[in-house]
Amino acid sequence: HMDACQLLVFAFPLYFYDFPPQLNHVLTRLFINDHPYFRWVSELNDVRHYDRRPYPFSLFLLGTGGVLDRKQFEIPVLRMQQLCRGHHIPYCGHLYRPTGMGILLPAARNRRVDEIEASLRQAGAELVTQGGVRRHTRRTFEQPLLTPAQLRSATCAFYDMLTGRFAHPLPAIDVPRSRFDQQDRSAP
Repeated sequence: HMDACQLLVFAFPLYFYDFPPQLNHVLTRLFINDHPYFRWVSELNDVRHYDRRPYPFSLFLLGTGGVLDRKQFEIPVLRMQQLCRGHHIPYCGHLYRPTGMGILLPAARNRRVDEIEASLRQAGAELVTQGGVRRHTRRTFEQPLLTPAQLRSATCAFYDMLTGRFAHPLPAIDVPRSRFDQQDRSAP
């Protein structure tokens, strides 16, 4: 039961700038079912939920996405911060792992992947003992795993694999440019 926990962590893959549908369902039902009644607020000329009782837990977000753009994670963060304010829940912060799918590929295993996994364990320890994640731990966890050229190469290779046109077992991991990058034809 939620009243027995001290920390609630929502871990999720980012789906098109937001939580996946399953987590959206949990969020829309979890708190409203706890206190589903409304009241009229004459100063606002609107209907509002009654103020919630303070919850005994804090909340933290842990997300991953397939792209490099961290701005995509802003919408779930803003939604969770608003939910926490409305329900008097301490918000402990968030971690976002861009290009998280690269960690799952055994062929892409390297020192950075080991550092990222170790920093995730460290973040969990810091969250439990200190109530937040240190800046150094966050930077290590969120460090780039792929360059933009590598991500383009891997994405296009994945598409080629799905369509039966895949020519190589894996895209090169250490290339500065992808074969899919546009060449500037005007340069000398």
